Amino acid sequence: MKSIYYVASSLDGYIADPDGGVDWLDEVSVEHSGSGYESFYSNIDGLMMGRATWDFVYNYGSWPYDSQPCWVITSRPID
Repeated sequence: MKSIYYVASSLDGYIADPDGGVDWLDEVSVEHSGSGYESFYSNIDGLMMGRATWDFVYNYGSWPYDSQPCWVITSRPID
C-alpha cells in the first residue's frame, strides 16, 4: 500500500496561522489546468483526514470529494 501526503501550506511551510485558521486559503487562486492535478487526483483511491480538517472542509461549502471514500481519524463522534 502506498500513502501520499497532500496538503496546502503557506510558503513558510505552515498549514494554519498561529490561531489555527486557514483563512489565507481564500486568497489563493490556483489554475489547475496544465498543473498535473487532474492526473494526480485520478489516481487517488480514498482520503484520510483528521477531524478538524473534516469539519473545516465539510462546513466550507460544497464537499469536493464526492467521488472518493473518506476516512476520518477522530476520537469524537461525527453527526
